[in-house]
Amino acid sequence: DYFSRIKQSGSILLELLNDLLDLAKLESRRATFTLEPTDPAMLVKAVAGEMDILLSERNLKLRHETSELDEQVTLDADKIKQVLRNLLDNAIKFSPVGGAIDVSINRVQDSVRLSVGDQGPGIPPDELEAVFDKFVQSSKTKTGAGGTGLGLAICREIIAAHKGRIWAQNRPGGGAVFSFEIPLSLNTCAERPPLLAGVDSSLVMQQ
Repeated sequence: DYFSRIKQSGSILLELLNDLLDLAKLESRRATFTLEPTDPAMLVKAVAGEMDILLSERNLKLRHETSELDEQVTLDADKIKQVLRNLLDNAIKFSPVGGAIDVSINRVQDSVRLSVGDQGPGIPPDELEAVFDKFVQSSKTKTGAGGTGLGLAICREIIAAHKGRIWAQNRPGGGAVFSFEIPLSLNTCAERPPLLAGVDSSLVMQQ
């Protein structure tokens, strides 16, 4: 029992350390982004595969919806997968056993929107923006289901580097939806220097 507790505590500390390092790189603009044309649906499929065991443990159904998107999006696949991993992990933690998680991909003008919706307790309206701050979790997180409180802050930095936006809202029938939009193209290509977090892509192109 003692060894189990030590292992659990070590895992929590390691997760916190990794999140702190990721966030520090993003905020100091030392994180590099490799932008390539990518199919967002393939990223969702890959991350969903990683989460398969967690979904099965809670008997959760993952429902996909993709519409009006027949082209690839210029993005950093690893970074966007990190965002999806965070959003799906949160949705799994806060969803009731036997519930469903909805993932949708839609084109909105010249951007692509990805949304992850759960059937959990939702988020108080006055906390919808604050949950993206560092070390902040919803006041409805009373079970300790939340992680380090850095995951959504990291997501916000990654999406900002893609010249996009991320936000949260409550579902009419209960639960929360986290969505982000990024442009279909940043007018860059893989041969150009990688994008630095927080740096305007036009500056990179001029180098």
